[in-house]
Amino acid sequence: MSNEVNKDNLLQTLPSVLAADSGMQPLGETAAEALSGLWDNIDIPTIFSRLDDLPESLLDIIAKDFKIDWYNYNHPIVTKRAVIRDSFFVHKHLGTVGAVKRALSDVWASYSLEEWFNYGGEPYHFRVAIADSDFTVEKREQAIRYINLVKNVRSWLDDIYVRVIGDIVIEESAGWTYVDYLVASDIELTNANDIEDWEEPQFDVVEAQVDTTRVGVSFVPTTGNTLTIPDLVTVISEESYSGNNAEVVICPEACTTIESKAFADCPNLRTVVIRAATTSIASDAFLHSDSDLTIQTPAGSYAETWATNKGYNVIH
Repeated sequence: MSNEVNKDNLLQTLPSVLAADSGMQPLGETAAEALSGLWDNIDIPTIFSRLDDLPESLLDIIAKDFKIDWYNYNHPIVTKRAVIRDSFFVHKHLGTVGAVKRALSDVWASYSLEEWFNYGGEPYHFRVAIADSDFTVEKREQAIRYINLVKNVRSWLDDIYVRVIGDIVIEESAGWTYVDYLVASDIELTNANDIEDWEEPQFDVVEAQVDTTRVGVSFVPTTGNTLTIPDLVTVISEESYSGNNAEVVICPEACTTIESKAFADCPNLRTVVIRAATTSIASDAFLHSDSDLTIQTPAGSYAETWATNKGYNVIH
């Protein structure tokens, strides 16, 4: 018997008593024919499985019905789909860092959020950096609105930084380092509620301030099979070397922190040299990289304890 829903299959579901009743046969055939015609439209009531196919007018209605307060009716349709798709996660995790990050990521592909203990701020404060070379007053107000809608009530947004999109090159003694963002010098870091006098940033590479202790230097060329991270880097930032093909990574002497997914998805990575100065390594710093990874680090170091707990090989 075919698995297809059609008139013949539906008739076979009739109880034997009714199927044998000649008076019920015409009624059964009529009902089966009507029901089989509905099968072609079975997907119409579904929503989330068809988000990529729904018209924009229906997306706007869904956003209203599901109370997605951070939804922007002027956004491109691809952004609207992303916001709706992630709305259940955001609603479920309202008041958490994860909710703020998810709401921001639907609009800005490149951003970062730092909590107060990462930059020496006041307890329960945080700040956000957004990569957008066309960051207008309206976009800033929108970002603040998104954040205020989904953050914890006790949490306070200190600053919004703006990063220009593009590769800026700075020279150092060891060669060229490619910086993947910069912070414009003329941006005033203001309280999140003080938006009246804020002006659109004018990016000027010459005037730009580059935080060389935190830059993502993922474009530093690999020499042979070895990636040597420049000495000026003290924080290996989130996902900065994700997908790198190096077999050996040498972290700088001054590096104190290796952030989330810094070396994720590095298929050839075998050995990482981590210095004694490193006192913070994210649990997923080497996510999806080689499970037989070897960490070379001084005896008694933080990295030795971390690597042992993760099950990595350790050499001194």
